[in-house]
Amino acid sequence: NVPISIRLADDGVSIPVAFVIAVAMAVLIGVMAHFLVFRPLRSAAPLGKVIGSLGVMLYLQGVAHLNFGGRGRLPISLVPDGVYRNFLGLGRPFPQATIWVSVIAIVLGAALWGLFQFTRFGLATRASAENEKGIVLLGYSPQLLAACSWVIASVLATVAAIVVGPIGGSLTPLGLSALVVGALAAALLGRLHSISTAVIGGFALGAVQTLLGFSAGKDWFPVFLRSGVRDVVPLIAICAVLFLRGRSLPVRGSV
Repeated sequence: NVPISIRLADDGVSIPVAFVIAVAMAVLIGVMAHFLVFRPLRSAAPLGKVIGSLGVMLYLQGVAHLNFGGRGRLPISLVPDGVYRNFLGLGRPFPQATIWVSVIAIVLGAALWGLFQFTRFGLATRASAENEKGIVLLGYSPQLLAACSWVIASVLATVAAIVVGPIGGSLTPLGLSALVVGALAAALLGRLHSISTAVIGGFALGAVQTLLGFSAGKDWFPVFLRSGVRDVVPLIAICAVLFLRGRSLPVRGSV
């Protein structure tokens, strides 16, 4: 007798209320992911944790598909969707949404960097990643820190989906999951350690993708590269980082 859907209003709710509900559900999903999946896998091999994360992603995709169907939806954009007619005096139009999303990404990145750099929670979390036994001796709970980290990650991913999702067109579970590749490439550029470098790397990847998308319509661009050339940029970045710096990437538990 557990309800599978709860309707709050016949005509829907306002955007602020929907935003709060989405973030609250993100908190719940983050807590459940930690306690139901990753806490039991704390002593598992790294490959087991990777498989566990893929299982969570596939499960959430399946739930979304069963409840909302496979067709895409076009939600209301939270950022302006107009254009700047003469952006920076260059004589070309530029989407307003790109500027807003860029500012939001910088603000969120700065807030996350400050959280892990200057707060007691951030310092304890970083210490726990380096030496879990040491943080226990200091009186902190690694499981509580891990649960809070999962909540932060889930909320950030939800906010990113709400803001970025409408810009890319129709919103689908598979389409949102594809953003993981670009996010992983940016994180690897930051060596899974520097938030500021990851943000800069994300902007660099986006710039390269935009330039390639613009150049793909030119006559001089190779025909066999025009289809999907933008989508392959994050994969190339991942392969390059793993090839050039794979041995120096930090792993959990390294000192």
